[in-house]
Amino acid sequence: RTATARANGDRGELQLPPLDLVRLRPLSALLPLPAAVQQWIKNAQPAGTIETARLRWGGRWQQPLWQGVQLRFAGLTAQASDEIPGLSPLDGELSATPAGGSLSVAGRALRLTIPRLFAETFSLGQVTGKLDWQQQAGEWQLKLARLQLDGPDLTGELSGLYRSDHGNPYLELQGRFS
Repeated sequence: RTATARANGDRGELQLPPLDLVRLRPLSALLPLPAAVQQWIKNAQPAGTIETARLRWGGRWQQPLWQGVQLRFAGLTAQASDEIPGLSPLDGELSATPAGGSLSVAGRALRLTIPRLFAETFSLGQVTGKLDWQQQAGEWQLKLARLQLDGPDLTGELSGLYRSDHGNPYLELQGRFS
């Protein structure tokens, strides 16, 4: 399969074929990524498949402005690295623009590692959930809509809302666990 790129005046779009993250890891060193992202890739060793990817941009081709991304991924795995948890395997979809986006995830036989908080790895039979975010007037709002966890180590449901609220953060969480 091949990548498809289209440009029309001051807009463009790139659609990529399925991508194997293991094969892409060595190429990340050649990309203009922030040092923290480069370090995370080195430490976390992400794997899995980006099944579909669509990137949109605007502006002049010499200095494009990012307008949006849509991804569908499968079998995503990553080792725990610094403050970022590790997980395996996870499927999902991501849709984002500079103003906001959403992330939907689903996983079976998921393993979640959070070494800074827990000595043991959590095993979950099934995970589903959705996170939406948006930015308005420089303020962020995140909404976690019904994250469901079901497994031998942890079963429950969590939802919540976070707003940055002009330097006075607001967090509301609701959960039920057994």
